This record gives sequence, C-alpha cells and structure tokens, in this order.
Amino acid sequence: MPKVSVIIPVYNVEKYLRECLDSVINQTLKDIEIICIDDGSTDNSLNILEEYAKKDKRIKVIKQKNLGAGVARNRGLEVAKGEYIGFVDSDDYVDLDFFKKLYNKSKINKYDFIKGDLKQLYQKKQKIKFTNTNLKIAKASKITKIPYKNLASSWLSIIYRKDLIDKYNIKFANIRWLEDVTFLYKFVSIANNFVLVNDAYYTYRLRENSTSHKILSEKELIAQINSKLNSRLDTLDFFNKNINNKDKYDRLFFSTIYKGLEHSWESFFCCNNVNIVKHAIDKSIDILSKYKYPDSKLIRYRFYDILLSKDIDKLKKYFYTKNLKFVEYIFSIKNSSDAKHKIITLFGLKIKIKRRNEHA
Repeated sequence: MPKVSVIIPVYNVEKYLRECLDSVINQTLKDIEIICIDDGSTDNSLNILEEYAKKDKRIKVIKQKNLGAGVARNRGLEVAKGEYIGFVDSDDYVDLDFFKKLYNKSKINKYDFIKGDLKQLYQKKQKIKFTNTNLKIAKASKITKIPYKNLASSWLSIIYRKDLIDKYNIKFANIRWLEDVTFLYKFVSIANNFVLVNDAYYTYRLRENSTSHKILSEKELIAQINSKLNSRLDTLDFFNKNINNKDKYDRLFFSTIYKGLEHSWESFFCCNNVNIVKHAIDKSIDILSKYKYPDSKLIRYRFYDILLSKDIDKLKKYFYTKNLKFVEYIFSIKNSSDAKHKIITLFGLKIKIKRRNEHA
C-alpha cells in the first residue's frame, strides 16, 4: 500500500504542468502513487502526462471528457490505494519534502487529517505571499473550534485518511464551483483529530484566467449561483445522514451552511436577472428548511427571516447595512449622542475627542 496517493486533475495547463509534476515525482517521500486525470484537455497536457508516465511507473493516467475537477478527483479516489490522500491542482506545486513532512506525523498518531501551510503565487507579479492559515487554525485547541473559513481556503495543503473517505463514502459534489469545499466540510465533520505542520508548503498559483478568478458572463454567473447553492445542499445532506449529535450538528450547520449561504448571497446580487435572484431565494429557503431540528431557534436569524419574506429590496438593504458596519469598524468619524465629542473608530478601537467650542 502506498503511503500517500496524490490525485491531480488536469485541464489545459501545458504551461504549468511540468513544474507541478516535477514537484510531485521528486518528493523525498518515495512511496507514493500519482494519479493524473485528464479532464478532456485540448492542449498538450495529455501528451505531457503520457510522457511522464513512461518515465515514472508511479504515475497513472486516466482520461475522461470535460466533466470538471470534482468528477476528475472522484475518479482518482475510486482507484487510489494510499493510506492517505493528497490533492495537487495541475497549475500548482509543492515543496519537495511536503508529503514526507506531513506523512511523518502519522507515525506519531493516526491523525484523521494532517495539514501543511499554503503560499499564494501571484502569477502576474511573480510574488509569493505566505497565508499563515495555520497560525489562525492553531488557536483552535479542539477540532470542534476550527475556523472553517481558514481551513477551506487551504484545503489543498492537507492529506486525508483514505479509510475514512471510504467508510463515509465522501465524494466531491458534481458541480463546477465549491466542489472542493463540499469534500472538506464532509470530511472534517466526521474527523476526530488533526495536526498542523507549519514548515510544509503547498504553493497555490493565482491566475487571472483560472476558473475561480476569471470575470464571468451572466450565463456563467447563473451557473455559479446554482453551483454554490447545490454545494450547500450536498453538504447538508451529508450532515443530515451522518451527524447525530445535536450540538455538533448545530455548530456545523451554522458555520458552514448558514454562514456559507449568507456569504454566497453577497455575490448573487451581481446577477441582474431578477428571476434568477428569486430562484436563489427559493432554493436558499429550501436548503435551510432541511435543517434537522426544526423546533430549534438556530435558524431564526434575521437573514433567514428576510429570505422567508422573499423581499429582494430587504435583502439588498440587509447586506448593504452589514457591509457598512464592517467599513465603519475599520474607520469612521462620528459625533457622540450629546454632540460634545467626536468618536473616531480605527480597526474597532474607539477614541473620544472633545469638540472645540466654536462659539467661545
């Protein structure tokens, strides 16, 4: 059994693919298998994969028509035989000792997932930024207190226990956006322990024309809206089936489903098609109505109440006010209620300054 199965979905990345593959085949952890799924590439990507596969027997190449990264990763999971699973996107790369440093932690304890850290490479400027997500996650002394937002942004820097993936039949959702988040949230919901490795880095390349960063047409935006909604529904269905502890379920529901929907809605108003916005409202209500404990007050928050009213103007006002409060938290200058002071707010710190008497 390989120690780690590395799954790489590939689609039209001939410019970056060799750098990605070189970083994986030259890992200091040699006992790995490398599963590359060509997702219907129309450039030279498949030829590059086959070239590398001839030189390295650890590489398996799977071909499929263009069905998306989620389906491609699921194909990889079906054939993977490793003790742990790692994922690398085909335009990214990893440190040469990345998988060794992560896997070595499993010798100390059979951790459910082991997380390195993430660097962002800004392709246009060729600048690297250290995200330090582990510093934020490290504050969580228990898995129940993990900040899911920080975890979701760096899910590729993790290796996952394969036996748990198989036991709970954890899959990527068959959608084009947020398919990775559905996998992560499902896995973490059933995990019991984890460990952080701060000096093992995954480098995530930010490209202007990548799927997650390009400017979308209205048709693509509508597809993205549906994809985001379906990702929440897919995750919630998994929670409903597998999470039976109410406190844990409530925490997961609020952190990933409720907050995730609320966050997604801030981008839904970019769509000028009123019928699509109405569809998003109906779908959001349907998702929240699948909450497992309907008698609980958990979902009785203002956002949910406004959704139920189906009033688009109220929704816009809610998010405008919400964003305005955030801006005011960063910096604002206001008069005090008695008009005798100026109150300056800077990053949440409030300073009261007595106003000059203009008539003195």
